[in-house]
Amino acid sequence: MNKKYSKKLPKDASVPELGFGHDGGLWVSVTDLLPDPDNDKIFTFDNEELNDLAEDITDHGLVEPIELYKGTLYMVSGHRRWIVSKTKLGFTHLPVTLTKNERPDSQFERIEQLRSRNFSRKQTFSQNFKGMEASVDAWQE
Repeated sequence: MNKKYSKKLPKDASVPELGFGHDGGLWVSVTDLLPDPDNDKIFTFDNEELNDLAEDITDHGLVEPIELYKGTLYMVSGHRRWIVSKTKLGFTHLPVTLTKNERPDSQFERIEQLRSRNFSRKQTFSQNFKGMEASVDAWQE
């Protein structure tokens, strides 16, 4: 297991309230988490969207942990929650879960993983199109 994952939190940790059914099993410092570089090819974040998410986390807690590729600190899902937690809410650590899969070598597979893990996320037509376009571009390489 990666040494950056921990079941214990530092005494001075600032963490979100957790949503129903989540026990916070593993924790990682927000400064150790790594955004998947391919995520920016698919998703964009506007300030209003991030403010809404910050308000939602404040009101309801963090409903889902950040999802990481097995054995890494690269995020598969939770980029927006990570940004908001780190920049707007001041949390120092976030709960994480690990996928059963390692981070794929193929850019096409990584983009498809990111798209599938974020399928239920509300997206505009242009965001959806951007994701499909990134998949096609990666597949053609």
